[in-house]
Amino acid sequence: MTDGLDLFDNVSENDHGSRRRPSRGRQAPVRRRKRRGLKWTIVLVLVLVIAGGAYFGIRQFAGFGIYPDYSGSGDKSVVFQVNSGDTATDIGNNMLRAGVVKSTAAFVKVAKGSDQVGNVQPGFYVLREHMSASAALAALVDRHSRVGLLEIKSGWQLDDTTSTAGKVTPGILSRIATASCATLNGTKACLTVAGLRAAIAGTDPAALGMPVWAIPSAKGADQKHRFEGMIMPGVYNLKPGETATQTLKRIMDQSSIALQAAGLPSANQQSTGFSPYQILTLASIVERESGTTADMPKIARVFFNRLQQGMDLQSDATVDYALDRPMVATAPADRPGAGAYDTYNISGLPPTPVSSPSSAAIQAATQPAAGTWLFFVVCQKNGSSCFATNLADHNKNVQLAHNNGVF
Repeated sequence: MTDGLDLFDNVSENDHGSRRRPSRGRQAPVRRRKRRGLKWTIVLVLVLVIAGGAYFGIRQFAGFGIYPDYSGSGDKSVVFQVNSGDTATDIGNNMLRAGVVKSTAAFVKVAKGSDQVGNVQPGFYVLREHMSASAALAALVDRHSRVGLLEIKSGWQLDDTTSTAGKVTPGILSRIATASCATLNGTKACLTVAGLRAAIAGTDPAALGMPVWAIPSAKGADQKHRFEGMIMPGVYNLKPGETATQTLKRIMDQSSIALQAAGLPSANQQSTGFSPYQILTLASIVERESGTTADMPKIARVFFNRLQQGMDLQSDATVDYALDRPMVATAPADRPGAGAYDTYNISGLPPTPVSSPSSAAIQAATQPAAGTWLFFVVCQKNGSSCFATNLADHNKNVQLAHNNGVF
């Protein structure tokens, strides 16, 4: 007698040993469900791990999220360099290596939110270790943080010059010493002119980065003047804290490239019969004697013609250089005091350049204008010169200069 559906209908009593199999069949779906649940749990965990990694990667790439960062304005001073072409990421990476910021991403995030980072110029800056990213950026765009900026102009010489009225104009060495100054951890440190002179006198010119073609002549010159003319006009970035030798080498490495770009040494000089160092020396005289850039090739020709004809150069620029004074007309009594630079009484070029010539002056000395002039004088108030092939015409030009109030 049954009460309803009997799952064991049609099963004989002789099959009683197999009666439990159906009951085992009822438990199988439960185990399968457990296995499926475990599998889905594992899949879910993997998905979360992958998604988390992807989020972290995207966050790092896109620059959003929370990143390791210091707080405050930092502690120990550090001289930090921004290189030409550096991006915000490059700057952040270098700051991280220098110990300025705690993570590149924190700096990049702050930089992306500012319109000032694009104004940061290549050069050296005094920052601090352990700065917050925002403090690091603020310091970087603060003009007072920049150090080591040196600008050299054409016509300058190494030593200070003193006018007849007593006004002192700093020379290149004084300007290097000033540009080298920085206050680090409350202490101001600078190179000195004496230290720079000692480095020039006591260091092999090759070790200071002087071009090979200039070394023999430089070694033959007196120590005070051997580095004259080798520093091209331009902007230089000095690193405070470096020695005088390191600083001069840094400057000379950059200047050597500029000298080469200006045409020294060059095969074109073979046509003049002068060495690259002599060309540089002549260019330095042309630089100081010229009132305008346009006249430089003609003035160079005057000096070439005089040299080729065995005439004295009679350059006031060389005399004034030796006397450490700005360019003025010289009197006969002044000239003996110029020693080897007295080109009124000593034939040929002086032993060294007398200034830092511009590229235009070097090009003029390399390729002088065609002409037979032997004399020139600045005759116009705009700096233009008048040229002559004979002394009589030159004296007329001198009178014209007086009439025009040039001198």
